[in-house]
Amino acid sequence: MKKERVLISSIFSSNTIKQLVLRTSPSLLILVVEKNLFKSKNEDELKKINAIKQIQQSLSDIIKIEILETKSLYDLYEITKDVVNQIDKLKNQDIILNISEGRKTLAFGMYFAGQLRKEKVSSVYYLIKEDNTLLKMPLPDFNINKVQKNILLMIKNTKKDIKELRTKIEKEGKSKSLFYKYIKQLEEEGYIEMQENKLEITNMGKMVLL
Repeated sequence: MKKERVLISSIFSSNTIKQLVLRTSPSLLILVVEKNLFKSKNEDELKKINAIKQIQQSLSDIIKIEILETKSLYDLYEITKDVVNQIDKLKNQDIILNISEGRKTLAFGMYFAGQLRKEKVSSVYYLIKEDNTLLKMPLPDFNINKVQKNILLMIKNTKKDIKELRTKIEKEGKSKSLFYKYIKQLEEEGYIEMQENKLEITNMGKMVLL
């Protein structure tokens, strides 16, 4: 049985969305926009609202269209979390992401969501406007192992002190040298940072825990 195809897309103009719908043939289109967009009077946002209306008028008889509101177009973590949550709600569907339009932070957040749920996302596309070439983006893994993920969870929840963390990890059978190696890698990858002698998880670190 063929899976239902879902296209989750950023948006600024209607033409790009129509191109993607034509080429990918989804039965459900989910447009990712900022919260309270439809109350805005900003010129660029009014253009986006108009594009959404055009899409609804021209495609609603063919496919189902939904709106996914994200807290802010500039909060990378919130964008990633919202798109991940949307992907998790979809069951047994072929999911495609389109990151061609909108703010760069929105595109990055959607791309990270695709990486975090690559077992459910079949493709991430970017449409080149100049010649309408559909570019398929790679989905590499985040560079993190189970122990490092556990360290991130502990930092995020309660344990900020490096000695306390080391003691906990050593009790789980990992050596002191390995612990510090993992901490160094997490810091170099931008998942944690040291603030006032305490370890703090970054937004990127929070993202890999989604």
